[in-house]
Amino acid sequence: GIPMSTTATAAAIPLSDFKLRENFEKGRVELQLRGKVVFSSGEYRLTATHAQQKYGLSDDDLMALYADYKEDYDNASE
Repeated sequence: GIPMSTTATAAAIPLSDFKLRENFEKGRVELQLRGKVVFSSGEYRLTATHAQQKYGLSDDDLMALYADYKEDYDNASE
């Protein structure tokens, strides 16, 4: 069979189910999974690190999430 690794379970969740969002009211960066906030922190880096550790996201995954986050952030702060 396929050896189980920490990323095997995480890979079951498509990247498109994750979003990083700035909550301007609370001043927090949220990790959202299918629209539900699963983690939030006052720092982007902490939220990103949590996403990597808990869900096994790669650096490339984080870059993709960041690009989407930044686009949303720029649109929201205009």
